[in-house]
Amino acid sequence: MKKTNYLFVLTLGIGLVSCNSELKEDAERLAEFQCEIKAMSKNTEIDEDSMNEAKELGEEMIEFQEKIAEKYKDPQDLVEFEKIFKEKLNETCYE
Repeated sequence: MKKTNYLFVLTLGIGLVSCNSELKEDAERLAEFQCEIKAMSKNTEIDEDSMNEAKELGEEMIEFQEKIAEKYKDPQDLVEFEKIFKEKLNETCYE
């Protein structure tokens, strides 16, 4: 699979969400995944190692997203999760 396909799959994971420390940690971790993906996308050298790294990160992120989708089903939690996620993303990835 091409690098761009992995990046597309990896970026599909926004959303889920209760304003406790676990929710905050989960939202921040998802933002960290996004930052890692952004950093990878800037890599112009595509080799087997970078493809394997992207694949591994993608699998880890998908597994994480499945866990948080099960944890946070309440609409209020989802709103709070997205808020924290976006704040962390802006703070760490788009400085």
